Amino acid sequence: MKKAGIEPVFFCSHSLETLELAGERVFQFKLGELAKLTEKLLAEGIEELTLAGSFAKLDFFNAEFDGAWQKVLARLTDFQNETVLKALIRHFNENGIEVASQGKYIEHYIAGEGSIAGSITNEQLLDVQFGYKTGKILADHDISQTLVVKRRAVIAVEGIDGTNATLRRAGSLAKGAVACKVSSTNQDWRLDVPTVGLETVKTAVESGISVLVLEAHRVFLLDREECISLADANGMAIYGYTER
Repeated sequence: MKKAGIEPVFFCSHSLETLELAGERVFQFKLGELAKLTEKLLAEGIEELTLAGSFAKLDFFNAEFDGAWQKVLARLTDFQNETVLKALIRHFNENGIEVASQGKYIEHYIAGEGSIAGSITNEQLLDVQFGYKTGKILADHDISQTLVVKRRAVIAVEGIDGTNATLRRAGSLAKGAVACKVSSTNQDWRLDVPTVGLETVKTAVESGISVLVLEAHRVFLLDREECISLADANGMAIYGYTER
């Protein structure tokens, strides 16, 4: 972003200890403080923002929401990720703030097609294909972005506990499984785009996953070189896959 002459400002609801933002302009707020966040955005003259990071829905169940959030939540027909985040985007739009695609500034992090780390066997490719097709069905119903399979059987489906917990559950049930990370067919690139980083790869390795599949051209792969090195050092493949 800075190379493009854009000076980013970060607004974080997570602990700053987990974020590498040294030297950046950072404002912290509680998850339920939507009015405070909106007022600060406007005061800083910010006209565009990008949503980033995990959507920790468990945090939503325990948060105390201010009046601005209450108005957003009152519009919801369900509590699915896409429904909540689209209502949040509508709130920002109504306050003159555009929400940009998550790929606008980090398009170069999108996973490509084929081998990213290691290689896969013909047997594993069958699981890749099965996991991809099944995962797309779940993603299209806003149920899950992560599915773990072995021998064309479903081992674990991502729930509200998130990707890493899903990988650990799968690892406790079957070693050598194939984990697939996919997007929905009509993915809104402004919100909840599937993303894999070093922490996910570490968890996959620790859980005995044999192949980590990323939907090609539709999933972000952060910390690419570190992820490849870790996967290679532990004999785990990372593979970009799609079907046309």
